[in-house]
Amino acid sequence: MAGWQKHPALRREFLSYFFVFIILSSVVLTFSLAALERQQLEKVQQSYRDDAEKISVVTDWKFSELTSVAASLRNTLWVNKLIAHTDTFDGEFDVLSRIEYSRALLQTAASNSVLTDIAVLVPAKDLVVTPAGWFTFSDYSTYLQQTFRIEYQTSRTLYQMLQHQNYIGDFTDFEYNTSDHPQFLMLQSLTQTSVPQGTILLMIDRSKLVDQAMIYSGKSISSLALQNRELLLLAGSCDDASPNSYEIRRGSQLFNLTYVFTYPNPKSQIPYLLAVNRILILIPLLLLASAGLSYFLARISCRPLKKITNLIRDLNTHEAAGQENEDYELIESTVYLLYGKTQTLQQQLDLYYRAAKNDFLVKLLKGCFGDDISSAIEMYRLPFGESDLYAVLMINLPPQGSIAQQERERLELTLAVQKLLEQRGLVSQVPETVNDDLVVILAFQAHPPTREQLLVLAEELREELFQTCQLSAEIYCGDIYQGFLGISKSYQELAYVLRRNDMVTMFGSHLLREGARYYYPTDWQIQLIKQLKAGNLATVTQILNEIRQENDQRTLYRNQRIRLLTLLAENIQRAADEVNIPLDFKPFYRVLQELQDSGEGQEKLWNILQQQTACLCGEVNRARQDGVICTDDPIIRYVNENFACMDMSLKEVGSRFNMSVSSVSKAFKEHSNINFYDYVTGLRMEKAKELLRGKQMDISEVARAVGYENDYSFRRAFQRYEKVRPSDYARREEETHVARPSEPADALRQK
Repeated sequence: MAGWQKHPALRREFLSYFFVFIILSSVVLTFSLAALERQQLEKVQQSYRDDAEKISVVTDWKFSELTSVAASLRNTLWVNKLIAHTDTFDGEFDVLSRIEYSRALLQTAASNSVLTDIAVLVPAKDLVVTPAGWFTFSDYSTYLQQTFRIEYQTSRTLYQMLQHQNYIGDFTDFEYNTSDHPQFLMLQSLTQTSVPQGTILLMIDRSKLVDQAMIYSGKSISSLALQNRELLLLAGSCDDASPNSYEIRRGSQLFNLTYVFTYPNPKSQIPYLLAVNRILILIPLLLLASAGLSYFLARISCRPLKKITNLIRDLNTHEAAGQENEDYELIESTVYLLYGKTQTLQQQLDLYYRAAKNDFLVKLLKGCFGDDISSAIEMYRLPFGESDLYAVLMINLPPQGSIAQQERERLELTLAVQKLLEQRGLVSQVPETVNDDLVVILAFQAHPPTREQLLVLAEELREELFQTCQLSAEIYCGDIYQGFLGISKSYQELAYVLRRNDMVTMFGSHLLREGARYYYPTDWQIQLIKQLKAGNLATVTQILNEIRQENDQRTLYRNQRIRLLTLLAENIQRAADEVNIPLDFKPFYRVLQELQDSGEGQEKLWNILQQQTACLCGEVNRARQDGVICTDDPIIRYVNENFACMDMSLKEVGSRFNMSVSSVSKAFKEHSNINFYDYVTGLRMEKAKELLRGKQMDISEVARAVGYENDYSFRRAFQRYEKVRPSDYARREEETHVARPSEPADALRQK
């Protein structure tokens, strides 16, 4: 008890579990009792159905006996002679014969306990043969009144019915009561014709039939009814019938009859006393089990609680109070602290997401090559597609007032532009920072506007901005291009024109003037040099093809083409010099001189540039794969030897050489001219390609062999590096035996 008082947390946990178990036990007990009641109810109902089946079989058997009586009479010789359509046999029915045949009918009626009377009706001869004698139809009616004390009106109705009976079935709709017992009639035709020549009339005592059926009942049946179509032929009831009785309907297997059985309410037959006894036994057991299990779980639950509170006290500066009742308050305060930090972290992640999205939009403006643009578009949920058409608007707001006021006006301008474009149903994105101007990227899925329509749109935007925000802005319109690179083309063209101040002005909105000049933006130059130094031949080839395709669409003078090709050669040479790889450009300049003299050789110059880039990228990849880039530097030598370690990072290298992360990154960049992570990734990918070509390891083993902790990271890095999935690369190598990355450079050197 002292320990119980000392641990209030344990007491609270115990009571919580105990109440939960009590509630669960009550629910389980309730459902169990309901299931038991349903089971017992179904059992009683099944016994009722079995009893009804037995009674219906017995009753059918009784009716079969009655029909067999009619069948035996139908086969007797004297009945067949009596109903014959001739007077030939009438002489045979003298007084003695009639007495004999009446006695035979009396014996037949006495052989069946439910049969009150029997008669053979011959309508054509106006003759009725009964155990009491032979009558005409009118005399038979009188006989019924005197013998069975049937009322005159009832007997006349029966007489008329028998006189005009055209079709006689098994049962007639005539019913009557005698002074003793209620009766009903069963008629059997003696011939198979629509108008029978003779009919057997069986008078059945309803009460006796019900009593005999009740004898075979194993249950306390309340009532039994017999219906022929809609006619109630037989009904018997007991005193215990109630409105909530259970009714069973069952069709006869031999006759066109329906048996209606009524039993007492099945719920009244369930032994509830036994269920109550079971409940009284189960309740104490459930209480004991709930208490024991609750205490056990409370002890288990308080163990981690104690560990958590001790850990919180060790890691934080909370006052280490020894009272257990402070554990929950300590955890609560810690949760609030963690929640605040989580909110701060979420805000930082949101800011990072916005910054990353903005950087990607800026990257699209400057030119996005060699990256998985589609996955980035999907990640940032941008409404752009590769087949869409794009145009760039540049909005310039003259600086006025303080820096804070300029920032506020820029924010108002951004929100207003986005709202106006949304109202027009235009798909757009607005990067937050691109120089001092506001840049708007417009996307058109179909039916792009013409230049004139784009100019009208810009003018409408300018006027609405002035009306809604009182902002007087200059809007410049770029051309429309297709694809993601079209964003960069439109922006670079617009930026170049604005720098040259070469535009057509109209109402403050500006549209580019058509002119002939080579296309090679500065941002594209920077990316070309960067990709050459990284050895990404596919991306370099894409940049060169885009530059050539864009300039082939322009009408360039010879000196402009020469200037473009010369600038490309200088950029390639610069990249080669920065990675210490010599390239021979003498053939290029010889062909370039021919182009200056005769205007021929442009195609050859482009081929030379492609060959030089392939050679340079091959040498860079070979050097990275073999680890020969500045091997005299200890940092690079260490990375070359340990790139497959999973903990390879700037932090690990810095701790190895007692340098900061920034110092390691800077030193690595100075010696290798390649970013640290790009260099390590390149080494890992080249090693992975070698292992995949060997076909001795699966993808998960290759991932661990080159320094990745899981398959997902490896697959993602490989696809970003090689532009193909690892499994597809291995399959492609197996099918086509593609040459290694360094082979293009080897082939060029051999030539």
